[in-house]
Amino acid sequence: MNKNFSLLLCFLAGSISAQQSYFQQEVNYKIDVRLDDQNHRLEGFEEFKYTNNSKETLSEIWIHLWPNAYKDDQTAFAKQELISGSTKFHFSNKEDRGFIDSLNFTSSGKSIKLTYHPQYDDIAKLELNKPLAPGETITISTPFRVKIPISEFSRLGHANQQYQICQWYPKPAVYDAKGWHPMPYLNQGEFYSEFGSFEVNITLPENYVLASSGNMVPNKDEAKRIEENVRITKELMESGFPKSDSFPPSSKSFKTVSYKLDNAHDFAWFADKRYHILRDSVVLKNSGRKIYTYSYFSNINAKDWSKGAEYVNDAVKYYSEWVGEYPYDVCKSVDGALSAGAGMEYPTITVISARGGPKALDNVTAHEVGHNWFYGILASNERDFPWMDEGMNSFYDERYTELKYGNSSILGDLVKSPIAKVFQLHKFRNEDLQNVDYLFFARRNQDQAMNLHSAQFNQINYGLTVYKKTAHVLSYLESWLGTSKFDEMMQAYYQKWKFKHPYPEDFKAHVKEFTGQDLEWLFNDLISSTKRVDYSIKKVSKQPNENYILVKNKGQILSPVSLTGYTADSSLTFWYDGFKGTQKLSFPVGGFEKFSVNYTGSILDFNPKNDVVKAKGLFKKLGNFRPGLITGLEHPDITALYFVPTVGYNYYNGFMGGVALHNIGILRKHLEFVVNPMFAFNSSTLAGGAQIDYFIRPVDAFFKSITIRASGEQYATRLSPQLNRVVLGGTMEVMKRSSPLKKSLNIDFRHIYLRTENYLQPFETTQSVSENQFNQLLLKYENKRTLNPFDLIADFQQNKRFVKASITANYRVPYASKNKGLKIRVFAGSFLWKSNDFGSAGPDVRFRLSGQNGSQDYLFDDLYLGRNETEGLLSQQMTVSDGGFKVFSFRGQTSDYLATVNLTSTIPGKIPIRLFADIGHYFNGENFSGPSKADLINYNAGVSLSLINEVFEIYVPLLVSNAIKQTLETNNVVFGERIRFVLNFRLANPITQIRNLNL
Repeated sequence: MNKNFSLLLCFLAGSISAQQSYFQQEVNYKIDVRLDDQNHRLEGFEEFKYTNNSKETLSEIWIHLWPNAYKDDQTAFAKQELISGSTKFHFSNKEDRGFIDSLNFTSSGKSIKLTYHPQYDDIAKLELNKPLAPGETITISTPFRVKIPISEFSRLGHANQQYQICQWYPKPAVYDAKGWHPMPYLNQGEFYSEFGSFEVNITLPENYVLASSGNMVPNKDEAKRIEENVRITKELMESGFPKSDSFPPSSKSFKTVSYKLDNAHDFAWFADKRYHILRDSVVLKNSGRKIYTYSYFSNINAKDWSKGAEYVNDAVKYYSEWVGEYPYDVCKSVDGALSAGAGMEYPTITVISARGGPKALDNVTAHEVGHNWFYGILASNERDFPWMDEGMNSFYDERYTELKYGNSSILGDLVKSPIAKVFQLHKFRNEDLQNVDYLFFARRNQDQAMNLHSAQFNQINYGLTVYKKTAHVLSYLESWLGTSKFDEMMQAYYQKWKFKHPYPEDFKAHVKEFTGQDLEWLFNDLISSTKRVDYSIKKVSKQPNENYILVKNKGQILSPVSLTGYTADSSLTFWYDGFKGTQKLSFPVGGFEKFSVNYTGSILDFNPKNDVVKAKGLFKKLGNFRPGLITGLEHPDITALYFVPTVGYNYYNGFMGGVALHNIGILRKHLEFVVNPMFAFNSSTLAGGAQIDYFIRPVDAFFKSITIRASGEQYATRLSPQLNRVVLGGTMEVMKRSSPLKKSLNIDFRHIYLRTENYLQPFETTQSVSENQFNQLLLKYENKRTLNPFDLIADFQQNKRFVKASITANYRVPYASKNKGLKIRVFAGSFLWKSNDFGSAGPDVRFRLSGQNGSQDYLFDDLYLGRNETEGLLSQQMTVSDGGFKVFSFRGQTSDYLATVNLTSTIPGKIPIRLFADIGHYFNGENFSGPSKADLINYNAGVSLSLINEVFEIYVPLLVSNAIKQTLETNNVVFGERIRFVLNFRLANPITQIRNLNL
């Protein structure tokens, strides 16, 4: 008893200590700013009072100068843009960029030393003249000037004379119990700021319509302008808005409009001479307070924005009921030229660039208005823990969408479209589609843990993990707790932490205290890892008075599991605690047709296909069989076989027609197959191929995935009425989880078996058969960075007659965009060993200066229209391999070594014409062609037409070296016969495209 009492005292002491250790600083601003819309500048003066509520004496204050993020291409913002794949800022003109300058920080009339961060120009340190003791307040002021960048980059910007003034003023960084949090401005990864008050005076030409954070200080002239605008907007709602959206001249008279805002940590404003204003209000359910709502928009988007204020009303209403009452007096939405996503939130105001109709606008409005709660009031550190802001908010905006439109899944609108029946989406319930976004990447082992720093996510996972997966996890928690209890928990969290800075550990402590449970499955597993939930029904057993369902946990998380018995008309659901291994779950007797462990769709289940079992029948787990066209999604209760009509052609089989039967869906499976039989009309034979893959995706290993595969093909060639090719092998992806750095390392091994039945010759009575086998090891490192991407491929090949190795490197230098530039390819290959009969038997496996044609493709890796043709158009198909020369020549075929450099350059304009040049050196000691043991340098150059990049390209050589020219003339190759083309059928294969699909 004494021990328990001691533990209680320790717990209480810890709780009191935690409460006493919490503090937050306070920053109160007074800002005067003037807009120069001719030079796109702000002239400002700022004064802020900084109160030190910590127990530490501060000798410095870190300051954010975020407009400097647009200063040059060396800022953190500029570098992140390149990582995300955008070169817009990198190649932008200097005059389109932005900065902040003219700073002179003073306090009590004395200058304060400003020292810039050694790495970031948008962070600086104020070295205080006198240390700031606990409880003391210092007043600091500075003039400042901002050059406003164009709006195509991020948040702060202008589109002609439409202004988005965001992250625009000098702003102290947060100092909390974890220390200082200076952070550079980023596009992906938002902000963390101190609470306080704002008094902002904005001066600008009189005919601008101004939308700002906070409450407008009473101003009769501005109030009249607003009233008149609202009146005219109502009339235009009836008569129709003008088509013109041009900017009127700016007034030569100026106005100053003042705004105040308390309990806020940011301030933004927007200005446009063309804006119309819709005004409305919403009365809060609990307090009866009236919140005034506004929407600002221009003519071009008037149709979508006709209910803009209503959308703000609905968002304020539902978030207030679900989370906690909206504390401010106004809420506004603004139609803007934002480049940082569909919308961006600021206290009491949001800017939205989303297009796509009223529903899309409503959805984005709800999300951005919702950030007043999850960012504006519950001010977590978004940069370090974006799931606490974007993810929590996404849970509520999905609830909002579900309430108003009935489906919040990523495929919600598609389900109602005409194409839905083609892919059988109409067979899915809303619940079956909830986790598709998560599963798409998790099934490829490309998902990331939720609790990473914002900069650690790749661009897609920032959206799908931070936003969507967090929403799914909270939906899981809600379903397990029940909606009323979940809402009670979140409302208590809101009341406890509003206008504060909660951390993940604060949310965790609150949830554990509220539920009275450990919840390690939630915080340690679902939030902090990529472990998987995967419950599977093994068996249904009926007893006289009770059913029991045998359920196995095949995942790594001991999270709660639901069990539902259902018919077409009714269902009954119970929840059970998580467990390891297999357990019998009792379930009431009833006339249930099926049972499911995720009927509600709220569990983040990794494999829906093992969730459902029939109560009766032979094949209880198989589900209903349905054919599907092209591809589709996994349905927990349907087994699908997809079909794709296929056509083909080669010179020997003629036209071929058939069907590809496969199980390759949008979501990756462990076992995938495709069978593609075709009838060849010219040869009257069967042709086609088949492939089966087994995909291994470990949760935590030194490799990302292993794919084991087997494939077979059968076609005709000029030399053989039947060529059979069987390939066995596999691929290991060594790089682990996805990251913003697009790097990969693959190890690929193949055993290739070729069997050729040769045509009978007049003098032969028995059809001869040729067989060859090869082993190949490929190592491929790839870095898909935006500037200067490159890859490196090491290729080792062996059969009983030789061992050879080659290295191919590709490097691209961009010019004015990531798609325009110079591509450099370097190839070097050498034979490491040759048998004594190397030159007299077997296929010709020499390295070649020219890219391979069909007859030289001894591994039969590529598809050719006329593989063995030596003249005519079909003979001019090639593959850029080996030396990669675009002109065909017998010169440069070697069984020693070969080295080449291939250059391809784009040209200005949109016409897909490129210039190419190839230069190569080879040594040929076996005297297959050219002088024995001679060093030879050759080159060719010309123009190419890239109709479909890497799929269909035409090469026209215009300049060749003398040695190649002599070879061409000796063989009477005329100019037109020098032209060659690439036609990569394997890249264009629809099944390949489905398998490599990336959202």
